[in-house]
Amino acid sequence: MPDENATVKPDPAVAGAASHLATYVRLSLATLFWAGVFVAGKISLEVLDPVFLAAARFAVGALAVGVVVALTRRFAAASLGEIALFARIGFLGVFAYNVLFTIALDLSTPLHGLVIIATTPAWTAALSLAMLRARVTPAQIAGFACAFAAVLVTVVPEARASGWRVEAGTLLGDLLFVAAAIVWSVYTIEVKRALAAHPASVVTGWSLVLGALMLAPAAALATDVPAEIAAMRPFDVAAVLYMGVLATLGAFWLWSRGVAAIGPARASVFLNLVPIWGAAMTAIAFATLPSPMVLAAIALAITGVVLVQRGGR
Repeated sequence: MPDENATVKPDPAVAGAASHLATYVRLSLATLFWAGVFVAGKISLEVLDPVFLAAARFAVGALAVGVVVALTRRFAAASLGEIALFARIGFLGVFAYNVLFTIALDLSTPLHGLVIIATTPAWTAALSLAMLRARVTPAQIAGFACAFAAVLVTVVPEARASGWRVEAGTLLGDLLFVAAAIVWSVYTIEVKRALAAHPASVVTGWSLVLGALMLAPAAALATDVPAEIAAMRPFDVAAVLYMGVLATLGAFWLWSRGVAAIGPARASVFLNLVPIWGAAMTAIAFATLPSPMVLAAIALAITGVVLVQRGGR
């Protein structure tokens, strides 16, 4: 009979597979939460100002960070140099990206945003290669071309229909989505550098709080905050809580853990899920199916990202 007191050693292969599965689940959940922002945000923008919505989202996120810190009693002090680093990350990933993203979402459509933001990994790779002055492979060139084509397929038809006027149609919003994608790419590179010296929870917590502190005065200057609060419907309150807790603190933490576990290149593959989740949510929320042109743009965006990532191996 086996010894009941004997220690059973875990199988390293099984433990490794379980660890990778947990990482993949974290990354998939992060993309699901991010995809929901396109739908929840668009509905809330029917009554709320874009800058106010971005500030409210991250005010809730910063408050959630405070609650987590109070419950866990794990406050990570930072030096002035570290605060400067976290502030730069917060400016890029919280302030700049989300102001651009929310205004773009107000001026364009969730599906346009889903396609354009899906090309972010290609922009990230292009910027990384430019900064490192590395040799670009044919597969990467093809990937960049597909990603660029996805943006053109999304932007050009409606821009042409509106006479290429930025004040009409979705052109201005689409261009702001492109700007947001590029800003997020720079943010991703900065996070990669920060994660080499700091835990993901520290980078997420500090950058989120500092970014929220930047958004607060912007909202106060750009909007009538009491009027915005009074205009909020029950759905908007729920949407802000969702975006602040799940799609901000939760998704940022899940994503940072995933990047730390398998690296930014492998983790960025999961960003391909965002347009898929988002297209499904948009179809349900607005009772409209994506047009063949949008589906083609999503396919081009995903193909471009895959080619860029494979070409960089």
